[in-house]
Amino acid sequence: MLMLPMLLMMIIGIGIYKLISTPFDPSWLAAIMAAMPLLMFLMKTMIFKSSPRTHKILPVHSSSVVMGLVLALVLFVFGDKYDYSQNHMALMLTELGFMLHVLYIFWYSSLQRAENTSLKVGKKIPEFIAYKNNIEVPSSSFRGFSTVIIFYRGNWCPFCMAQIKELAQKYRDLVNSGIKIVLISPQPEKITETLAKRFNVPFIFLSDPNNEAATKLGINHNNGVPTGMGMMGYDANTVYPTVVVLNKKGKIIYLDETPSFRNRPEPKTYLDILLDDVAVPA
Repeated sequence: MLMLPMLLMMIIGIGIYKLISTPFDPSWLAAIMAAMPLLMFLMKTMIFKSSPRTHKILPVHSSSVVMGLVLALVLFVFGDKYDYSQNHMALMLTELGFMLHVLYIFWYSSLQRAENTSLKVGKKIPEFIAYKNNIEVPSSSFRGFSTVIIFYRGNWCPFCMAQIKELAQKYRDLVNSGIKIVLISPQPEKITETLAKRFNVPFIFLSDPNNEAATKLGINHNNGVPTGMGMMGYDANTVYPTVVVLNKKGKIIYLDETPSFRNRPEPKTYLDILLDDVAVPA
């Protein structure tokens, strides 16, 4: 993931340098158009963590990228007053920006999850253990309560943070209704404690060392943490973003196993189910 913005910045940097240091050639503008939208999207996502959902193909950003590629091709094929060697280099960089954009949307964003046989709607959730302050918290402790369990990748994931932020905005209604909100991540517990203090909501923040619970539930994501995050204390393995909603008897009444880390379910889709469950005697 860290390599992607670096490549995009390289394309943009070269394009800006060529526009400034050489006679104006719109081929370099095309290269910038192909790389800038995705870089801006990534920066906005990392900084603001504003939404846990995006359109599958990012149509606004993709339109600019496609226009950049078309412009570069037209100038390369039909242009006669520009330097063809420069046009060729600009076209290559434009194509690189286009390919990075396509890979991010259709390959990198895809979690490529295998079929999960451990979690099924209508069945009880397998017993597992998570931890709080190094103390075991068994999943059986949630029995008797309507419960939302969100398995999130870690503080490094902006879509996970946006998902938790969105749910935190609705926490008062949930807690007043007797619903438990449980957030579980394989990240180090000290990082989870930082997250809990940041949101300051009565959620249950738990840790899953070595992804033991995630593995038992079939949602372990091997080597799912971007390269470079190890320097910040994260392990290479993480968890697939997953929402599990349990009724008071521990039965799964809602399950979201998103195929893309850029899309998390609307809280309303499972809150309505939960509120109905709260009204049912345990």
